[in-house]
Amino acid sequence: MFFNSCSEININYFELLKPSEVDKSINPNFKANLYFILGIPRWFFSGYPRKSLLKKGKLCLKLVSDENSTISIPIIIVDDNEEPIKIEKMELSRDERFLILNGNIQYSAIDFMLNYKNFCPGFEILYIGQSQGKKRSRTVNDRLVNHRTLQKIMSDVDQGILEYEIRILTFSIKEEKIATTLGDNIFQDNLSYEEIDKIISDKQQLNYYSEKILKEMNEFPSLESQINIVEAKLINYFKPRYNVTFKNGSVPNRNHSSYRDYFKQHFNSMIINLSEFVNHSSFLDCTLFTDSVSFNPGSQVIDYAIEGNENSFDSIVSYIQPYK
Repeated sequence: MFFNSCSEININYFELLKPSEVDKSINPNFKANLYFILGIPRWFFSGYPRKSLLKKGKLCLKLVSDENSTISIPIIIVDDNEEPIKIEKMELSRDERFLILNGNIQYSAIDFMLNYKNFCPGFEILYIGQSQGKKRSRTVNDRLVNHRTLQKIMSDVDQGILEYEIRILTFSIKEEKIATTLGDNIFQDNLSYEEIDKIISDKQQLNYYSEKILKEMNEFPSLESQINIVEAKLINYFKPRYNVTFKNGSVPNRNHSSYRDYFKQHFNSMIINLSEFVNHSSFLDCTLFTDSVSFNPGSQVIDYAIEGNENSFDSIVSYIQPYK
């Protein structure tokens, strides 16, 4: 009976930040492991909002996208105490992407859309990175403050090379560990099915094999190795336009020390599940895409096998979950 171990990687917590917000997390206790730099098709205000004469703070927004999609959204503008504000003055920015209320309160069209419950945005993944870096001690926020690739992306937006709004998805991951035994051989001990039945009924024998399985489970790859391999596989799958390494060839590479934990153990497969991004967002659904792939995190997972003795990965597959 062969011992097999695998894991499912899920998003534990995430924040969707504007480029101007990357210096610190919204939640001061949150430390992200990984991040996506995302490009979102732009939305604009189509003329001034209509102001309600009967309800304080209520506006009817008309928005239009770069692709000429239009939508009307009723909204109530509130202050920090969740009280409707009195709207005395409205202005639009020259590019019509921003609404300025009462001379100093600014709202962007894309933020209204991202908080609209029936919105299904498409996010292009422009870049994927991790928190550790070469010094190992930095956080995602530390890296992003002076991140050359983020600065390059913002420069391309300013020059009109990219016609996107930019957001940064920072997230931490958690692992669900799974162990199974298959076949007619376990840890090189040849056992018949009758002998397996005896083991199950023999407490001493059962403890012997249980200890072996627990030892394997307790020696799962470290968090450092886990982050390295998840980052590499996400890049290899999505192939974002601003990433350079890991886009081509197979991942992992046995010569790379970052994956040593995966090759030396009975570790067989990993699933990466990004559904929490949809489940706990204000919008209805979304698509993550690049030139190479279109991926729906609400109904697909990234599933691959790790062969510790062959340095190979099976191709990624996805599955469709039934809608609730």
